[in-house]
Amino acid sequence: MSEKKAAFYYREQYYLLPQEYSSVEELKSKITVPLHIKLQSLCEDNKVAGNIEKGICIAPYFYSEYGYPAWNVLIEDVSDIYPVEVELLTQAEYNERIRKVILEYCPGCQRYKPISNRVQSLNGHFEEISLNSVCFFRQNSKPSPRVCRENLFWLGGRWYHFDPSGKDAEDVMDDIKSVIYLKFDSGEKDAHDSNKMTVFFKPEFFTGVLADTLESYIEKALYFTKFRMQFGQQAPVSKEEFEKQVAETNRDTMKKNCKRYGVSLAKLDFDPALEDKVAGSLKPLFDHFYSVQLLKEPGAMYLLLLDECQFLKEMHFRTPLLESANAEITVYNQYNVSRYRISFDMKKQILGD
Repeated sequence: MSEKKAAFYYREQYYLLPQEYSSVEELKSKITVPLHIKLQSLCEDNKVAGNIEKGICIAPYFYSEYGYPAWNVLIEDVSDIYPVEVELLTQAEYNERIRKVILEYCPGCQRYKPISNRVQSLNGHFEEISLNSVCFFRQNSKPSPRVCRENLFWLGGRWYHFDPSGKDAEDVMDDIKSVIYLKFDSGEKDAHDSNKMTVFFKPEFFTGVLADTLESYIEKALYFTKFRMQFGQQAPVSKEEFEKQVAETNRDTMKKNCKRYGVSLAKLDFDPALEDKVAGSLKPLFDHFYSVQLLKEPGAMYLLLLDECQFLKEMHFRTPLLESANAEITVYNQYNVSRYRISFDMKKQILGD
């Protein structure tokens, strides 16, 4: 039978509460930091080999039968420990629960294929929908929306085989336009160094922020090439420019840009007292190009989402921290304007088309 257990979230990982403590608050009050402590971890991906059972789940629901890997964890700051109640289930129990969720929630999604009595038919859902019916991947219309992060990786794959350093400027710009739909006015290779290229474009918001994103992606992720891009002009982002983009009067234009590039704009609001903790937790999402931080102010971050669905799923994973920070995110995409209060329920409020 499934059972609920006391656990806690510490720096992007879930752990079971050690048996010698009656509560997370007792643990926080009794330990002296810094402390190395062996803890049983709870994983969303248990890396189960095979074609049938995958061992994949979504917090706060975890498996009870694959063991809890013991990690030697360094606790440096008890304020980074957030209590959470988790539910532990066997794979069979999880399968039964998720089947009911799929049948109730998923019909009508353009990506949905009717499931059968076979366990294998559940595959693909484990990564996307939780046992309390939270799913960010539902698609209500065709065609499938573009995802900028995937297109960036596709461009990187192309350049892995055909290094841009060996191409002329026009061919490089054609690659960029055909894969990530970003068009520059002109470009030129350095006369003395084919690894360097300067591009020029009109001072337009989306072109500017995506050009900066592409430059960062090339520098941080494309380890196999010395090719680098620079721009003939700077494109700083201001709060006023962000608000201009998401204004109701600009909705049609913004929706077209979001659709073209496969991006969304978002504003994350949170308790400014926890700004350092929120920023530290989200840094891996910026480093791995799920999102770009355009600017920030006390208690707010203005974001370009390169993979909206996966970014929101990562926010859901960080619920114990973000919920304590009273975090809310407003998302402006090609379909509508919506707001989520970060929690394991992630209730969505539609604010406008």
